[in-house]
Formats: sequence, structure tokens, C-alpha cells
Amino acid sequence: MSRLARVGLLVLLLVGLAVAIRWSSQRLVPDRASPSGPQKAALFGPCMDRRPQQPDAAPVPGLDPRTLLFSSDCRWLVSGNRNGSIQVIERESGKLLAQAAGHAFQVENMVLGADDKLLFSSSKTQEDVLAWSLPDLKRLATVQTSRRGSSALAYDAKRGVLATGDSSGLYLWKIAPEPGREVRVAEPFFQLKPRGTVHSLAFSPDGKLLAAGLGGAVEIWQYDGTGLVPIARTAQGDLRDWILAVAFTRDAKALVSGTSHKAIAVWQVPSLEPVRQAAADPATWSFYTDPTRFTARPPREYAGPDKGSLVFEIDDATADRVYLAATGHVYQDPIAWRGLVQAAGNGGGISFFDVYANRPGPVLSIPTSRAPQRGLLLNFAVLPERSLLAVKRESDLVVVDLANLKVLHNLQVTRGKAELQWIADGATLAYSDSGEVGFVTVASGQVRKVPRPAWNGQPQMIHHQLGASLDGRGVVAVFGDRLVEIDTDLRVKDVVRMPLMPIERLAPIAPRDAYLVAGPDGAALFRSGAAETRIPSRVSETVQAALSPDAGTLYVKENDKLCRYRLEAPGPCDAFATAANPGKMALDTDGRLLVEGGHRKTVRVLDLASGQDIAQLEGHLGEIVYVRLLGNRVLSADSTGELRLWSLETRELVASTRP
Repeated sequence: MSRLARVGLLVLLLVGLAVAIRWSSQRLVPDRASPSGPQKAALFGPCMDRRPQQPDAAPVPGLDPRTLLFSSDCRWLVSGNRNGSIQVIERESGKLLAQAAGHAFQVENMVLGADDKLLFSSSKTQEDVLAWSLPDLKRLATVQTSRRGSSALAYDAKRGVLATGDSSGLYLWKIAPEPGREVRVAEPFFQLKPRGTVHSLAFSPDGKLLAAGLGGAVEIWQYDGTGLVPIARTAQGDLRDWILAVAFTRDAKALVSGTSHKAIAVWQVPSLEPVRQAAADPATWSFYTDPTRFTARPPREYAGPDKGSLVFEIDDATADRVYLAATGHVYQDPIAWRGLVQAAGNGGGISFFDVYANRPGPVLSIPTSRAPQRGLLLNFAVLPERSLLAVKRESDLVVVDLANLKVLHNLQVTRGKAELQWIADGATLAYSDSGEVGFVTVASGQVRKVPRPAWNGQPQMIHHQLGASLDGRGVVAVFGDRLVEIDTDLRVKDVVRMPLMPIERLAPIAPRDAYLVAGPDGAALFRSGAAETRIPSRVSETVQAALSPDAGTLYVKENDKLCRYRLEAPGPCDAFATAANPGKMALDTDGRLLVEGGHRKTVRVLDLASGQDIAQLEGHLGEIVYVRLLGNRVLSADSTGELRLWSLETRELVASTRP
């Protein structure tokens, strides 16, 4: 062959190699150019969004996403919120389709059936798994799981089997919803104990295998709808590196896992031997989002000759869970991804994106209804005689008419949390924070502040708690180690010196001509010129104690008990009922009934004579932070900023607002 021919052949070989490399790189590296409309439609159907940027949708009250999930056709997005509620949102319009109070604590895991008819949810703590119909969010079943922590979930819609896993084991439950009533599934039909806590679960696309992500290991079982037979387990890795996501490939011949350390691994199925790479030992993997599929493959710089064969297409139903693990989003702001549509959430709401659109910004955003300039509802004071409610927000204070929950006045006072106390005539409202005590004239908004006390030249601490004075014409407060009365002319009168103690409740006890001072270290009655009377109660939160109208009985939530203390003859806790809410809880009483609210999001009404429940008022989306009995009505407020007024006669909602 002549020299010229050899040069020509070399050129042809180089050109062919360049074309091959270019084709290979285009196939292996995500192509950010938007595919054509017909190509998109053929590949993704409804899971795409070709619209220009839309105006924001109407705000959705209570929206505070912790985990997000698309339906298989991307028509709906399900938001599991930090307040435990669940909401279904139409992707096209951003319209709220349905919502439910859901769990007491934040929603941690959700899974959909392949036919989008059933949704399962579990929360952060020891609560049962709940089953819901879609898109109307009717509760169909309660699955009584081990209650040892958040449950990992997977669902086999074909056989109606739910798999759950936690620190106690792995369980299979038969789910058979019955029309018109909620089913309680008390016992699993199969269970086993893997070596480690179950953090993630996935059924294979053909329904023949179940995989679990544990602490530092992956395990796989043969599954036929009746039980599990162990097949393989990976070598034990770092127990602290939790396997937060497992997803089968579309052909079920490999399994992809993502860990809390943001590492991706690919395993052969069913052996769970790691997939090898010719040019890397150990193998290294990345998560790619191509215009046509989600894949796991070697990183871009990988130069092995097997690069073209190391492309693993992940099952769409669980692919975004691997993405969350790989990017560290499992414990951060949530993301859901299906086809060309992505939803990203945070405390401000949710935004939808067309993943491959060549423009910045979302297609549509849905804000939460919480106005940041006003903030949440921080504190409350009721004056029933005048039908007035005062609500402290982050930057202001509003006065509300209790008859219809309409705002009457907006007043500017100290920022942040402050205790509130009405003066008896309803014309003046007192407030206190750790820096000042002030009196607000409601009609004009004028604020007059009490000078910060100083004794022996030393400024004194102002406790944030306030109570009404015994004569009703001022307030009682604590300055340093002194209990003082303050009238509306800002005159301060010492009542008694008292030991330094944390204080959560101050109240006048007229029959004893004394003041109740209560906190987590104990409670006592103080009055001028007399020794204190100790009460063996502990008030850890202001709202967890309630006085009867005659000031003769103190009701306190202590651990899981509701305790009663007779102030005329203080004795140990008279436990008359079990508290329905864990942790912080709100209480109030009218001497005949007691109302309770908290994480369970239900207003519980108890008859004090019998200790029995007489009503459960449901509808709040967030934790109930305040309750008050008002004759035959109940006022309640939750952590999403909603006020509700209920009728005890009809058990129905009378009015609601977000002031």
C-alpha cells in the first residue's frame, strides 16, 4: 500500500472513531436539548409540560411539604407535609383537589399503587400506616404497624399486598378495602427479622422479588404474594451508611441503591454481586436523567471499554428515590420527578419544572397561604364577656370578634412571641415578653410601656408570663424575684418575694386571695403577708394547664395523664383520664367539660364527671396549639395559622379563618 493510501486510511479511521465517540458520548451523557414535541409525547405522554411560565396558582393553606410523589400519569402530585397532613394537588392548574389531617407528626414515607387508586403513608414517629383512596383522600385502612419508628413502604397492587419495614422487622399485610368504611388491619400475614433496620423497600416490576435497604447492606427475597424466601444479601458495609433507596431496573436484572452518604451502587439480580467495571475497582456510579429515562452508569470521566454496556435503566416508579439519596435531598427540601416533570418543595410552597425546557424558572408555583410578613399565630387571649379574642402574630397583634371570627383591629406591638392579657373592661390589652410589659389601648392602638425594673441599681429580668390581677383592673407579673401587680396607669406594686423559678402559668385565685404561680419545677399559691402554699403539680407548657372558672381546681397534663388538683387542699395528682396527645398539648375547662388539642389534630371533649369522651372535632391540618371553651362552642387554633369555631350542640364547624 502506498504512503498516500496509508495516510488516507488513517484519516478515515480517525473520522470513524470520532463519529463513534460522539455517538457514544451523546448516548451516555444527558442531552439537555429539549426533544421535539412529537418525540416528547411518544416517550412521556402526560409527564411533560410544554407551557410557558404560568402565573402563580392560588395559595394552598397548610402546604409545607416533607415528601412529594407524582401519580403514574403525572396528573396529581401528593404532598406529605411536615405538619402530618396530606394534600393532593392537580399538576396542570395547581388546584388543591383534596386534603386530610393525616398523621400527628410529619409524613416521612409514601407509596402509590401502580394503578394510582391507593396511597399509603407513614410518619416520622410511632404511628400506624394509613391507606387512602385517590384523588379524594378518603381513609380506607389503618395498618397497625410495629410503632417503633417510621415505616419504609412498598405496595404490590396486583396482589393487594403492602410491605412495611422498620427497626423491628419486615412485614407483609393484606390490604382489602371495603366500600363505605375504614378497615383496621391488625396483623401481618407474614413477617421476618432482617439483620438491621429496614430503611427502604421496592418490589421488582414483574412482582417476583422484594428488595430492602438496611444499615450498610441490601437484601433480596423471592416473593409470590404469600411470603418471602431469602435469596441473597450484600456484604455488610458501614452500619451508619443507611441504604435510603432501592430501585430495580426496568428489566429486573439489576438493583440500584442509594445511601445516606450519597453513594450509588448497582447489584446483579438475583445474586446481589456488585456489577463490575473494567477500569474501576471498586466500581463508581452516577445517577443520570436522560431525556428518555433515568439511568445509573459510570461517571463521565470513566474510560473503560465496557462503558457502553454499563447503562442501567431504572424503574420509573422508584427512580426519583435514588435521585434524592444521590443528591442528599432525602433529609432536605423534597423533590419528585417523573418523566420530564419535576416538583420541588420547601416551606414556601411547591414549584413545577419542565426538566429539559431551555428557560429558567418554574412552569407553575403554588405558594403556601402562610404570609411571611405576619407569621404564625403565637399567642392568644380571650375575653368571653366581650366576645373578644386577641391573637399575637410575629410582627403584630389582631383583635377578633368571637361571634364570627372577623378581624376588628390590627395593632402594632413588640415583634415575636408575647403573652397577652385582657383588662376586664375590654378597652385595654396588656402584653409581656422578656424585655418589656406594655398596655395597648385597643381603639387607638396607643402603646404605653412599663419602665424596666431595677433594684439596687441592677436591671431585673421580666418573666414573659402575665395574669389578671385580683381586682381585674390590671395584671400580675414577675420581675426578678418579685410578684408584682401593675395597673393601667403603669403603677407597680410589690405583692410578695418569691423563689426564682421557671414560670409557665400566672393566675389569680380569688377564693384564696392569692396568685397561682406554676412551672416545670412545681407550683404554689402566693399572697401578701402569708407563707406560700405548695402544690405538687408540674406545668411544663403554658397551654397544658387550665383552671376551673371558680378557680378551685387546676387541670394539668403530666406525661400521659390528665391530673386534677384541688387548690383548697392540694394533694397528689388525681389522674382522671389519659391524655390523647403525646408531647405538648392544649387544655381548657369550664368546670363541666374539658377540651384537649395537640398533635393528633382532633379537638377532644371530655365530660369531667365521668371522664368519658363526648365529642371528637376533626378538621384541623396542623397541630392544635390552643383551645378554649366558650359556652356551647369551642375555639381552636392550629400550627398552620387557622382558627376554628365549633358548635358543641351539632358537633359542626361554625366558622373558620386565617387572621
